[in-house]
Amino acid sequence: MRTAERRVKERMQELGNERWDRFTCQLSPSHTAYWSLARSLKTDTVASMPPLKRSNLPDAFDDDEKAECLGVNL
Repeated sequence: MRTAERRVKERMQELGNERWDRFTCQLSPSHTAYWSLARSLKTDTVASMPPLKRSNLPDAFDDDEKAECLGVNL
């Protein structure tokens, strides 16, 4: 059973890597996703708090937006 699970996990990893390779090969330096990817790989910090859901607005990702969202709801 564990062998089958390991094989499935390895294959899923391979498929993910192939998909990632296809995605990065299609990006040109002028594409917005290219710069988003470069920025995300450059940063060393990890978000300690997930984005906050807001009913009538997009999710709050930035610290300022999260603070405002929490301030309104407290």
